[in-house]
Amino acid sequence: MRVPGSPTVVQAAAALLFLLLAACGGGGDGNTGPGPTNPPVRVPASVTFEGGSTATGTVGVALPAVTVLVRTADGLPVARASVSFSVSAGSLASTSAQTDDAGRASSGAWTLGTTAGTQTLTATAGPASGALVVTARAGTAVRLEFVTAAPATVRAGVPMNPAPSLRAVDQFNNATTGVQVSATIQTGGGTISGGSATADAAGVATFTGLSIGGTIGTRVLAFSSQGLPVVASGAIAVDPGLASAITLTNVPATARAGIVVVPAVEATVSDAFGNALTKPSTAVTISMAQGGGSVAGGTATTDATGKATFPALAVEGLIGDKRLRVSADQASVTTGIIPLFAGPAASLAIAFQPARTDNAAPFAQPIRVQVADRFGNAVGDVRDVTAAIASGGGAIVANTVRSDAAGVATFSLLKIVGLSGPRTLSFAAAGLTSALTAPIQLDPGPVRGFVMLQPPSPVVAHGVPFAQQPVLQAADTSGNLIKRSGILVRATLLDASGELLNESTLTDAAGVATYQQLTYLAPGTLPPAFRLRFSSGTQAVLTTGSVGVQLPVPTGVSGVLYGASTRKLYVMDAGTSLPLTAAAFGPGGAPMPGVPMVYTSANAAVVDVASNGTLRAMAPGSAWVRAFGAGSPSVRDSVYVTVPRDATGPVVMTTQLVPIVVRPGLSHDFDLVLDTRGTTVGAATILVGVPQELVKNSGIAWQGSPGTQIGFDTGFNTLRISYVNATGATGQVVLAKIRINTGQPDFFVDREIVITPQEVVSVNLVNLAGRATGVNIPLVP
Repeated sequence: MRVPGSPTVVQAAAALLFLLLAACGGGGDGNTGPGPTNPPVRVPASVTFEGGSTATGTVGVALPAVTVLVRTADGLPVARASVSFSVSAGSLASTSAQTDDAGRASSGAWTLGTTAGTQTLTATAGPASGALVVTARAGTAVRLEFVTAAPATVRAGVPMNPAPSLRAVDQFNNATTGVQVSATIQTGGGTISGGSATADAAGVATFTGLSIGGTIGTRVLAFSSQGLPVVASGAIAVDPGLASAITLTNVPATARAGIVVVPAVEATVSDAFGNALTKPSTAVTISMAQGGGSVAGGTATTDATGKATFPALAVEGLIGDKRLRVSADQASVTTGIIPLFAGPAASLAIAFQPARTDNAAPFAQPIRVQVADRFGNAVGDVRDVTAAIASGGGAIVANTVRSDAAGVATFSLLKIVGLSGPRTLSFAAAGLTSALTAPIQLDPGPVRGFVMLQPPSPVVAHGVPFAQQPVLQAADTSGNLIKRSGILVRATLLDASGELLNESTLTDAAGVATYQQLTYLAPGTLPPAFRLRFSSGTQAVLTTGSVGVQLPVPTGVSGVLYGASTRKLYVMDAGTSLPLTAAAFGPGGAPMPGVPMVYTSANAAVVDVASNGTLRAMAPGSAWVRAFGAGSPSVRDSVYVTVPRDATGPVVMTTQLVPIVVRPGLSHDFDLVLDTRGTTVGAATILVGVPQELVKNSGIAWQGSPGTQIGFDTGFNTLRISYVNATGATGQVVLAKIRINTGQPDFFVDREIVITPQEVVSVNLVNLAGRATGVNIPLVP
């Protein structure tokens, strides 16, 4: 700030010159003109402070004089202007002044008010004014005073609530900030935690985590800050703190389920300083820490000595090793292992029951009933247990059994006789609560016979499906028709040799077994007749009368094509179908649409074939399916089907679509492909089993793809292909290119190249080998 002074000599000379020129009329050329004019009056438009519009100071302390600048609207200084000064608090040594030629004017010294905060000095010149805002700080702290007093009663080691708070004030009672305040124990001994606090922006130092540790009793705390008088709290009663340690007595070495533990378990609770929790009384609970089950009578409170007693404590649940947890507040302790044994016999429990059984037949797995305590724990108790039908009607056979030394009654010969439908059984023994089974479905009994709904043709032709296919219905020993799907019925030859094609079928939902394309192939010499034996299991048999045999009408079939000539190897997921058909051709390749086709699977459990040639994948495995024209079984065509183990698991396949023909000089090239089938595969190991003839005669060559390593194990004639992809592969990945050279003289037919995924690992390190499937490539002459 600048304090205004007297005009300079230069300024005085300039003023005198101005007056002389005015007296002479401002001449220069001697002409007479108008008289002199006064300069325009400057009007104040702004008042600003030389040091800025803000400042700081201390309450009750004087600030030096303040200089303001008074200017016109276009920024020119206003001289000789009167400036008045006023303040919102405190006092000024001078409240008015006049600007100098530079437009400056100064106030007298400003002694700030005694209240900390914002204070304002206002300077006014004519219509203009300006304000200086001063932040008045508190003065030096002279004493401490409580804002919130320490509570009269606290718990040892527990933060005080409410938390004590103090402030340091100056001589005018303004709170000062940043003051460090400490709390110490003045009388009573012990320890203190959280004994330091700093005054916040409001000047309050709050001891948020302040606690007193040590034995119970009375304490007085001293609060101090450097240079200030010490302030003492009132008397503070220290009670026991939170539970920190629990000491157990009378913990049992063993227990019986549901039986009260004697003598009673006792738990003595103390805080972190060894004070027994004599007050307030503390809840103590016992719960199960390990071994499952529950605890009865596991709640108590500490008495005047800090001890909780559990006179009704019992461990409930299944037998086994248990550990109990005893808890109070945040403290807990766990017992050692307490073996729990069964309680006294109280009930019967169903140890095992099947969900269904067949009429008039012993259960496939016998019902077992266990003598048990009220929690279901097995009790070794020998007594008679009797079964009865609780719902569903009918009769029961072999219904009383004596339990063994382990308390188990096994109903090995128990049978239910009656109409099919749900049953519940009850089991009872003297003095025990009975047991009731869940619903058991009574199905028609085992197949003990058949009802022939449609007999086979009385005369059949070699290689031609029976004109009238057999239709049978299975029945049980009570004459109930077995209306159940999935019963396997098999036809076999009696009195003649030869082969039956499509000799097995399954019953439908109505329990009816309908044959399709049951066909007889004579061995060479045509027998005059044969009988058919239909069976399901070992006890259900039906034998037909004599069926005559004759030669078929010549068809002239010289060729058969099943599906497409370019595709004979297929991979099908279980439950899917593939619509293929076969066609017969005569000499010269002329179509013979009038010749019906016969289809048969070498393993119908893997892949079934319908009478129209459609394939249906049944279960994991591989099988040939062939087709021939009726009456010409020696002219045929085949397809080879592989069914993977998992419809979503990876599959290792090839681009070879037909069996490899083994003839001299032929080469076959194909790719070995990993189809991840939606899984991201990080690594795979594939084994390719190669027939000895190919290995011995160098009949196989290979080239690995990027990321693939290939080695050959001569001991097992196995090509090992290892594939790794650091980021994981999806879709179809070519692992290797394989070349097969065939036709060596000592090559045996009916062999295969077997491709097996030994290991397939996802990017998440899950081994998918159990779900992965490989294919085989047949070798044919």
